[in-house]
Amino acid sequence: MAQRKSETIWKQTISDCKAGGLSARKWCEKSNVKLSTYKYWLTRLNKQKNSETDICWAEMKIPE
Repeated sequence: MAQRKSETIWKQTISDCKAGGLSARKWCEKSNVKLSTYKYWLTRLNKQKNSETDICWAEMKIPE
C-alpha cells in the first residue's frame, strides 16, 4: 500500500512515533510504516524547521 501522506499527516506521524516510547525502528515495524520513508520525512521536516528559524530580523536605527 503505497499511499502518499501529506506533510501535515507526516508531522503527526513523527509526533506519534516520538511519543510512543519505542525506537523509531520498532515503532515503524509496529505501525506498518517504512523506516526509510519515516527517516526521509523526519529529515525533510527538520530542514524546513531549521530554514524557517535561521532568519532573524532586527530593526536598525541609523543616526542622523
